[in-house]
Amino acid sequence: MISTLAIAALAVAPIGVAAPIGAQEAVESAAPRAPDLTIAGEPLVRIGALDGPLEYIFGEVAGAVRMDDGSIVVVDEQSHNVRRYDADGQHLWTSGREGDGPGEYRGLRLLRNCPGAAITVFDWVQDRITQLDLDGNVVDTRALHASGVRPYGEPACSADGHLVFTPWPEDRRSVLERTVGEQWRWRMSLRYALGDGVTVLRSGIPGAERTRVSATSSRPSTSLSDRDA
Repeated sequence: MISTLAIAALAVAPIGVAAPIGAQEAVESAAPRAPDLTIAGEPLVRIGALDGPLEYIFGEVAGAVRMDDGSIVVVDEQSHNVRRYDADGQHLWTSGREGDGPGEYRGLRLLRNCPGAAITVFDWVQDRITQLDLDGNVVDTRALHASGVRPYGEPACSADGHLVFTPWPEDRRSVLERTVGEQWRWRMSLRYALGDGVTVLRSGIPGAERTRVSATSSRPSTSLSDRDA
């Protein structure tokens, strides 16, 4: 399976090994996984292959960012690795594999503009932050749950070193108290973590609308009729 991704100077597509296209003006997307990842009329560089060297084959691209030197960092969740390509799309290195040790991953997200390291990834399965240098070497790894950080979605980095995140909904357990077919709205909070401390910035934020679908599970409400008054 080939993932397709366009971000600034990158398009992952089954067209063969790195093929420069030509200069285009591009503006970075604020969120690596946002729907507006296609932000130039044509990509500056295409990276991807249906077959051939594994470093050019992608299974599930979970994020990509362009570095200050024009190189491109991509995380592939299916391959459980982080890859870096130069500005022309030539492979520089691959770091990581499936596992639980340092530099090993179960789930991957790529965080943007995190201080302290060139590359920062979030393992959403293991609830762990890993920092890499520009050569792909692990410089630090930190389990978030030890300091009470359990992001519901992807955390984000602030310029002053805080990790900003939304934890699991405050009233998530209330699903067990509801009848099948009942709708309600989750309540969320916004917090930041620095070192071993966690501070609540705001709580009680209206979150996703949910519908209970079984004795133990719920789903996002998708129609107007699902919405509570």
